[in-house]
Amino acid sequence: MPGMAPVLKLFWNLCLLRIGPESVPARTWFVAGAVIADIALSTFVNTTVGDVDTGWALGWAVIPLATVGAVTWLALFLRGMAGRFPATLAALAGTDFLLTVLPALLTPVAGIQAFVMVPLQIWLIVVWGFIFQHSFNTSLAFGILIAFGISLVSTIVAGAAIGFPGLEQAGTGS
Repeated sequence: MPGMAPVLKLFWNLCLLRIGPESVPARTWFVAGAVIADIALSTFVNTTVGDVDTGWALGWAVIPLATVGAVTWLALFLRGMAGRFPATLAALAGTDFLLTVLPALLTPVAGIQAFVMVPLQIWLIVVWGFIFQHSFNTSLAFGILIAFGISLVSTIVAGAAIGFPGLEQAGTGS
């Protein structure tokens, strides 16, 4: 796993807002690797920590990320910046991967995971806002607004497509 250290450091520096998405490789294999790793980890965490069906967990990993990717590509395309999409998508997936690992590592500590979820979600929105700031050449505040909007849209799309976690059992009395 020593070959992964530079990649993890790259995404960690993005999470700390030290570097922008322009530092992320835009090669197809790298982007695909970041997306696949994010989907695999999200699916694993949802099935182990969230105790949900694997098919549902996979859908909940793929649909939001696909929505984020589609909306991001469309926005960049409309602004004439579609060339920035590969690095932007890799940056979004890689930072989501890292900020998904953190609560997963805290799972054995009772009660801690629930306590850190909201701050980590806020951190992710700020990080994605920072990425969008660089990708769209805009202010950080507007980048954060874009990140919040895209996150909200992706959550709504996933919820409409496959349901929200826990709601399918809520009405059954089980």
